Amino acid sequence: MPNMKVMIEKGYANAMNFEHPYYYDENLVDNLLYKNNFKIIKKKYFKKDHSIMYITKISDKKKSYSYCRYSHNINLFKNMFNYWKNDISKMNQQIKKHKIVLIFGGHIFSQMILFNGLSKKNIIGILDNDHNKIGNFLYGTTLKIYSPNYLKEFDNPCVILRAGSYNDEIKKQILKINSKTVII
Repeated sequence: MPNMKVMIEKGYANAMNFEHPYYYDENLVDNLLYKNNFKIIKKKYFKKDHSIMYITKISDKKKSYSYCRYSHNINLFKNMFNYWKNDISKMNQQIKKHKIVLIFGGHIFSQMILFNGLSKKNIIGILDNDHNKIGNFLYGTTLKIYSPNYLKEFDNPCVILRAGSYNDEIKKQILKINSKTVII
């Protein structure tokens, strides 16, 4: 399952979307498992902010466990929306300085920041590694999707990168293609 609490705490744009339409956190899943006679044998975390895998076993003992975190969860989401608002405001200030701006990710990462107020003024396209997306348009926009190799054509391009737990590996890839790329 997605490690949604951590994703939301970090403001990842892919935390809540069509792939993750319901909020399940680790405590809730533990509670559901215990209440339905499952014993948790092991939990494995993929990247600290990506997902949690469970190994469980049916148990004859039902555990009593309570989960009531409504107020906490409301604040978690309010903080995420405030984070996005502030982050997008900062991005809008930074991209004013650049003539060539691209966003990485032909996916929800880009859609969330665009539809929450990112200025499209200097944005010339979207970068994505998926060959099936290249040449198409980001859903709901007029922004064309290009291979990251498109960065070779520019002297000092700017790339907006908000790809959650994948940011570090994407940043390395981008700088390997064009070391003069400014990453926001």
